[in-house]
Amino acid sequence: MIVLRINNADLPTGWTHDKTDWQVSTDESFKDILVKSMDDEENLTTIIFNEKLDLGKKYYGRARMLLNTGFTEWSNIDVFIPKDANEVALNMDIPSIITAPTLTTKYEKDSHPNAYFKILGNEFSTLGNATHESTTWIVEDSEGTALWASIDDKDNLTSVLMDRYLPKNTVCHVHAAYKGSNGDISQFGTVSFYLSNDDRIVLHEKMKFIPPNVDLYVTLPFMEGLDTLEWEFLLEGEVVESGTTTECFFNISKDNLNAGVANVLRVRTTINSKRGEWTYTYVEPFNEDLELPTGDNIPYNGNNEQTYYPLDLPIKFVSNED
Repeated sequence: MIVLRINNADLPTGWTHDKTDWQVSTDESFKDILVKSMDDEENLTTIIFNEKLDLGKKYYGRARMLLNTGFTEWSNIDVFIPKDANEVALNMDIPSIITAPTLTTKYEKDSHPNAYFKILGNEFSTLGNATHESTTWIVEDSEGTALWASIDDKDNLTSVLMDRYLPKNTVCHVHAAYKGSNGDISQFGTVSFYLSNDDRIVLHEKMKFIPPNVDLYVTLPFMEGLDTLEWEFLLEGEVVESGTTTECFFNISKDNLNAGVANVLRVRTTINSKRGEWTYTYVEPFNEDLELPTGDNIPYNGNNEQTYYPLDLPIKFVSNED
């Protein structure tokens, strides 16, 4: 009988242990598997194999865990030579895992005169006993050129203020990796954003991918008491098309969509005579033609050909007086 156990199976808050892979082999490279249990949802931290063993022969055991963050690396290989046929116990340690940070960013010029941006990450989380030792922060432009970096930063672990001006109307990518006290380093977490002319940051979570071969048909949620909806479409910071409507939809000409540069749509509402602030969405056309979605609410021309690409903006507006 073989008993396999994982020693360090306690997980940080927010982590879940879904399955475990178990393997026992007669060779160190695990090419000759004696017994195994893969995607095991019942035996998460301990398993028993009722397998007959040869006394004096060398065996190898290992395990890995499937967490909500993905599979861990394989554990250390525990080697054993049975001296009797009753029971052999293997105790294994899963390698430390540090969760990649989840990032966001915001403009901080007003509150921090010498720093333009604040990059924010979540709290350090790891499988194991490591503590947060340092963080590497990197900001790149869309071509991958580093604009700013802070390597092995021990003072700014989960947030950092940038003291470097970034060019406006530019797409930037922020990367960060956490390092533990045991030397392990997480994968890089990444967030991308576009900085407009008026210092508004548009995170790429709001980015919409569109084909450049058809006009845009933009729809927004119904707004009770809507007086007017103003919209502007900007290429590299310059307004190339704009309009004002009393409806919750409008069109943007395909002639103004430009793949490879920053395309930004901003909208502003006046509701019950109160004008709100501009709300931004980053739009990125693909270079190649895309298959268009279909539906009853998509406009077609007189030849029953689809002439618009639907762009639904689930934007929540707040109307404030100027």
